Parts: sequence; C-alpha cells; structure tokens
Amino acid sequence: MSPRRFSEEEVSGILHRAMKRRAATGDFTKKDLMEAAKESGLTEYEVEQAIQEEEYERLVDEAMGGIATRRQRKFLNHLRSYLIVMVLLFVIDLFDRGSYWFFWPMIGWGFFIAFHASSVYFPNRDQDLAKARRTADRMAGRK
Repeated sequence: MSPRRFSEEEVSGILHRAMKRRAATGDFTKKDLMEAAKESGLTEYEVEQAIQEEEYERLVDEAMGGIATRRQRKFLNHLRSYLIVMVLLFVIDLFDRGSYWFFWPMIGWGFFIAFHASSVYFPNRDQDLAKARRTADRMAGRK
C-alpha cells in the first residue's frame, strides 16, 4: 500500500493547525521557523522569500484599511456639513415666510452626497488595491 498523499490545500491546513497549537505556548522565533522549514524540506531562501511576501501582504492589508477609514471619515465630514447647512437653510426659509425654497439646495447637494456615499460604500477594489500596493511599496522601501 502506498503512503497517503496530501494536496497543497491539505498540507497548508494541517501545518496551520499544528502551528496554531504550538503557538498557544508562545510566539515563534525566526530560528523556530527556519528549523520547522528545514524539517519540511524547505530551503532557507524559500522561507526568507515567504517571510518577505507575508510582511508585504500585511502592509497591503494595513494600507487597505487606512484607505477605507480615511474615505469613511471624509464622507462623514461631508454628511455632517450637509446636515448643518440644510438645517440652517430650513430655519432661514421658515423665517422668510415666502415660498419654500430650501429643498432645492437640499436636492442638489443631496445628489453629491449620494455619489460620495456610493464611492465610499461601493469602492473600486482594483483602484484601492493598486493604491494600497503603492503605499506598501513605499513603506517597504521597494520604490
């Protein structure tokens, strides 16, 4: 009978589980990582490359989070300004005692608020990823 063979996905899952169990006792050092890799038949170069890729992906993830946070903060500031101005215009319109006109700027500016909201809550992921990679490249000293 031939020995059981594992797919790449299975190997990744098994190693991930084993590492999680060991990590419960403490963090890994680079030496621990190199020893585990050597026992798995990986070269030091392969592990170094994987470490660099993992750190780069972490930087990209952090940059993506920063992009989303800044975008939401700008939108909320825009929305707050809109609401303050609309309340002010409504109060002015009440004291004006003429025809109600405040809804015209409310509708016009409201369209911009809607477009801004759509860009915040339905962003172009490809553009965000490209921007995050440029930021990660700068942070990693690649470019």
